[in-house]
Amino acid sequence: MSQKHKSQNHMKAVYTPEYKAEAVKLAIEGASIAEAARNLGISEKTLYGWVSAEKKAGAAGTTVEANKAVASELTRLRRENARLKQERDFLLEAGAFFRSVRS
Repeated sequence: MSQKHKSQNHMKAVYTPEYKAEAVKLAIEGASIAEAARNLGISEKTLYGWVSAEKKAGAAGTTVEANKAVASELTRLRRENARLKQERDFLLEAGAFFRSVRS
């Protein structure tokens, strides 16, 4: 379960979703978050955050990864909506311009 790596530009550890899921499982099924964190060589604060996020997601009937996917899709749709509004506004202005030129 040692699937983590250091980013080249930052010294912050980056953990795979699978690693996080296994760590959360170990913390929930084990004696304590502190013990699990020591065994994994990660900070208690990091593991506590993962466990907390997973519990919140579980209470909502979803998973952390599913929440991230939904948030990502929502961001994409908001960008697309903004672009479409700009296109609509441009077309309305162009239509008004050509109507005024015709008159």
